[in-house]
Amino acid sequence: MAGYDWGGRAACLVSALWPDRVGGLVTCSGYNVQDIAAFAAPQPPHVELRLWYQYYLHGERGRAGLAAHRAAYARQLWRDWSPTWDFTDADFEATVGSFDNPDFVEVVVHSYRHRYGLVDGDPAYQATEDLIAALPRIELPTVVLDPVDDTISTPSGTHEQPGEPLTPESRPTGRDEPRPGRVLRRSTSPVGMHRE
Repeated sequence: MAGYDWGGRAACLVSALWPDRVGGLVTCSGYNVQDIAAFAAPQPPHVELRLWYQYYLHGERGRAGLAAHRAAYARQLWRDWSPTWDFTDADFEATVGSFDNPDFVEVVVHSYRHRYGLVDGDPAYQATEDLIAALPRIELPTVVLDPVDDTISTPSGTHEQPGEPLTPESRPTGRDEPRPGRVLRRSTSPVGMHRE
């Protein structure tokens, strides 16, 4: 199973909670399991700045801005997240249709509010939320892709630790200390990684 960003979160969660369904994991930037309780703690200003797009959606002005400027918002994030990826208009336009889904704005806003504990999750999934809150280890064979020019989290280094599980301690922190993990390759940009 492989994923980046929201897909990476889903891949890590399935790998941690239902490892019998997965043969191995490829994830970008390491342990990508949401720790809602920890998100309440403020980070240093240079880390908080990187997450402007999440805070923007915490209020109704951000919801209205996303609804009015879906493609422009996404294009800005592509630029912010992958400053060295020279994507073309055609690259970007190939994805624009996905922003026109009727529930796009509600799903995105709810996600960024939920991860900070500002709104509740769906009660039907509370048992799964409880498992996630325990920050389960990922015991599967795992490859971590670590983009060099990732503007959200700091690359961990080029070391490998075969056989070690991914844990909350290996999560990206946005700080400059190394993180444990297995790094297959260091890419130039997270969003454009699929092109490499």
